[in-house]
Amino acid sequence: EVSNFATSAEYRCQHNLSYWLYQDYYGVGPGAHSRVSQDGHKIALSQICDISKWLQWSEKPIFQETVLSRDDEFKEVMIMGLRSKVGVDLAAIDPDTEAKHGLKNKLAKLLENDYIDLCMGHVILTRSGLLKLNLIIRYLTDW
Repeated sequence: EVSNFATSAEYRCQHNLSYWLYQDYYGVGPGAHSRVSQDGHKIALSQICDISKWLQWSEKPIFQETVLSRDDEFKEVMIMGLRSKVGVDLAAIDPDTEAKHGLKNKLAKLLENDYIDLCMGHVILTRSGLLKLNLIIRYLTDW
């Protein structure tokens, strides 16, 4: 799903850009999720879903915390970044993860088939690539 499509910059949702650019964000409320950077890794935080339990819990909150693997981070970067015209910053991808997934070869094939553009170090989907977003993400991440 590519959501919140805007035809010009003035209509882009600033709030969602933090997700698409894989920046830190904090969720508040029952079932909320967060992503925060810590010691070079992303940490996934989640809150309890049940509203009555959450109201009790919110007085002294404890988050379920999961340190994401490099593969999980890579998948999230691809899932979120390819949804926007900003795309995915290749410099932000861990070199070992890039090599593990054969990213350079895969990007070359996608470029050859006009599914992506490379612009200033960013991978950006073309119109035909947007129509195949889920397949491209699976292809790039070995998901």
